[in-house]
Amino acid sequence: MDVKTTIEEKGDYLHITAVGRREGYDDFVTGAKNIYGAAISHKVKYVLMDCSELLYVNVSYSDAFNLVRFYEQELSEFKNILISTIGNPENLEVMKFWESICLKRGYKCRVFPDEIEAKQWLDSELNA
Repeated sequence: MDVKTTIEEKGDYLHITAVGRREGYDDFVTGAKNIYGAAISHKVKYVLMDCSELLYVNVSYSDAFNLVRFYEQELSEFKNILISTIGNPENLEVMKFWESICLKRGYKCRVFPDEIEAKQWLDSELNA
């Protein structure tokens, strides 16, 4: 895994940016743990996750499904964190599959192709 992550507190939410590449399921899990840990330590329930410059290599649909199972088994408070994600166009298809599994399992995670849509959805949820 070769990923540079920055975390900025923006009032009611965290803006997390990940740049680089993640390879396979284990890197997927590491990323989820980092998001979860940041949200818990900053005591926020909302995250704007910018993955627009993050490339997933060797990540399959089953990895995306298993990641959600990992949330259920290992990250009990993940259901309480809303994540609005800006997807990388090259990985948008598998990210949208992850989103569909998250939504079916009761997680508040959405993936958008650009920052404007991701921020609009986050803002609408913050103001709901």
